[in-house]
Amino acid sequence: MAAVRAGDPRADRLVRRRAEIIGRALALLADVVNPDLLVLTEHFSCLDPAYLDVVRTEFARRSRLRRDAGLVVAQRLGADVLAVAAGTPALGAVYARPVRALTS
Repeated sequence: MAAVRAGDPRADRLVRRRAEIIGRALALLADVVNPDLLVLTEHFSCLDPAYLDVVRTEFARRSRLRRDAGLVVAQRLGADVLAVAAGTPALGAVYARPVRALTS
């Protein structure tokens, strides 16, 4: 990330290639699971919106369902994203059955 911030063209190419691969993987995931939203938790997507555009372009190109690439969004939690993600299963239980989760 430091090399990307410093303007290193090799780092930029590497991150763009990674974004393309992630776009392909998300297209496959979306075609199989059919989610309403895909939240990308890669740090590069916060670094520069152009990298998120690369993911979305590849996603739209690869998805067999021709899904709207707008369902791919970047997380906005910064460095705390992993801690928040770790709490997701617990919150899922609370949201699914709030009364039961609080009385268990």
